[in-house]
Amino acid sequence: MAGTVKDLINEAKVKHFGLLDAGVASIRRAHAVAGYCLTA
Repeated sequence: MAGTVKDLINEAKVKHFGLLDAGVASIRRAHAVAGYCLTA
């Protein structure tokens, strides 16, 4: 999913993306694919 969202962001079709109640493994996978960072 993160790869698809990354493509949409690059095409300027999506401006923001968030993961709600994501586990550590999900956050690590998303970061590895698209370089997402965590904010609290």
